[in-house]
Amino acid sequence: MPIYKGLAIDDLTTLAVGPWKRKGVSGALINMLGAGRSCDSYVCEIPAQEQTLPERYLFEELIYVVKGRGATSVWTEGGRKQTFEWQEGSMFSPPLNTWRQHFNVQRDEPARFVALTDAPVMINRFRNLDFIFGNPFGFADRFSGEEDFSAARARWSRATARGIRTSSRTSLDSN
Repeated sequence: MPIYKGLAIDDLTTLAVGPWKRKGVSGALINMLGAGRSCDSYVCEIPAQEQTLPERYLFEELIYVVKGRGATSVWTEGGRKQTFEWQEGSMFSPPLNTWRQHFNVQRDEPARFVALTDAPVMINRFRNLDFIFGNPFGFADRFSGEEDFSAARARWSRATARGIRTSSRTSLDSN
């Protein structure tokens, strides 16, 4: 799997990716200069009509959909799955340490997202990958399988993504 370092990534839609065993799809790690050990990012590409492997981990992530359409299911150990849809421009954050699985619902195009995580902080703090990727603790105060979770999150994601696009365009146009 490629690892990119530097000050910028020119185009997340065409960035070369490679096999990522843990996710069962393709991806690339991105370590931006200046981020220190506080955050990192990755690109995940899901082939048409495929899905990632289910996983959970003890670090936060914020996902922005670069291209495509799909769905994500989140659930707690023994809990009911909550599934929400996403599309290009959507932004969401699966609850901490919940199981999650991402699906590409398109018939002929890959879906791609970029995620910003605080994995470096958590990995450096605990220095135990089994603890990070195999910890069964559920943060019930953050997510307990409630019905309205995905509907509220989907509304927030679309509004936030529209705001990001608008503010970015406005900032660039005003210069």
